[in-house]
Amino acid sequence: MAKQLPASILAALDRLEPDLRQAVIDAFDQITSAAQVNRLVAMIEEGRIDEAIDALRIEAGFFSPLNERIRQAFAEGGGVALTGLRLKDPSHGDSFILGFDGRHARAEAWVRDRSSNLIAEVIEDQRDMAREQIEAGLAAGRNPKQTALDIVGRVNRATGKREGGFIGLTSQQAAWVRNAEAQLRNLDAEYFTRGKRDKRYDATVRKAIKDGKPLADADVQKIMSRYKERLLKYRADVIARTESLNAMRAGAYEGYQQLVDSGRVRADQVTVTWSATMDGRTRDHHRSLNGTAIQFGEFFNPEPGVFMLYPGDLEHSTDPKALARETIQCRCVALYRIKSDLMR
Repeated sequence: MAKQLPASILAALDRLEPDLRQAVIDAFDQITSAAQVNRLVAMIEEGRIDEAIDALRIEAGFFSPLNERIRQAFAEGGGVALTGLRLKDPSHGDSFILGFDGRHARAEAWVRDRSSNLIAEVIEDQRDMAREQIEAGLAAGRNPKQTALDIVGRVNRATGKREGGFIGLTSQQAAWVRNAEAQLRNLDAEYFTRGKRDKRYDATVRKAIKDGKPLADADVQKIMSRYKERLLKYRADVIARTESLNAMRAGAYEGYQQLVDSGRVRADQVTVTWSATMDGRTRDHHRSLNGTAIQFGEFFNPEPGVFMLYPGDLEHSTDPKALARETIQCRCVALYRIKSDLMR
């Protein structure tokens, strides 16, 4: 089976991913700019954590462009699935081409629900991350203003924008940053194991370790700022890659569902085959499913609690954590085949 995604899907992803990635980064930039910093500091000083988090203004409105980007990817998936199909109408034998209806009620519902769920997930994670940062700052007796600026970033005088904050990072990534900063301040060489560090500063860190002299605070802030920026870009890349492909896969299935709905093709005349990208990054469950074919409308079952009409299906599983394990950065796709006597 395929060692990489089909060329048509790769080409579509090359068009779709940059815009979705930028929408994610722009949303986090807007949150950073909109944060009520003075109120944030005041609420941290008073230990009013919920109010401090509210001052960050992590709101759904900033993510609204994601909805349109996901819609585009969904429509692209449907179009790619149906493009090139030349079928014979069973009633009179004439060939026909079916166009994809991206405004179908079912399509609209999928895009709306996926956008809403994604935004809710991101917001919840951002609030959790902010809570952890504030609580860590309070426990360490850190100056409230320093904690606030660590979260929202510091203004770059050249650009006028805040940079190097925790906004946009997952809770796990924020923990990586805290640990990396501790390594720098303790002159711990384990810092060099961090793959997302900016290696341009390695010489400065190595010299400090060799001389046994602590790094200047300004150097630590600069190094950590770059580390955060790289982690943020990585997160935006993961969201863009995962959501673009998820939407395309859902759109492709919807395209075939519309074909079945048209009455010209029956569900039992369509087979769905799981196609994995067979390399070292492929999940064991997906490797074992590679080449498995089911009838359209049936489910793949990669692990207990996970049921998928197609790779990346987010709607039918009963175990959300297991579903996340099976979908995040998954590169598998469905290959659809229609009974040959219907093909022109």
